[in-house]
Amino acid sequence: MKDKYTPGQDCCCHAYSESECGCDADWTPSEVYELREKLAAERALADRLHGALDALDYNLAFAGNTLIGGLRERVTAMRAIALPAIEAWKEARSEV
Repeated sequence: MKDKYTPGQDCCCHAYSESECGCDADWTPSEVYELREKLAAERALADRLHGALDALDYNLAFAGNTLIGGLRERVTAMRAIALPAIEAWKEARSEV
């Protein structure tokens, strides 16, 4: 079980406060340590979320490029089929 921290608990000169202490004990309030632990946990969570967003952004960009590349290939294939037919139709109309 974790011992509860109290400011000045390591004081060996029997001072009542930090201003009276001559033994260089830690008088930092326990709330500061609790807030530091919470901040570290929140930063770790923020780092994990940032990493997840980066991964999602990369995957969306990859999927988008793949989709655009696939569409570009299909349009090129359709043009290869359609353009000669359109040219043939234009020639047939001009002969009439």
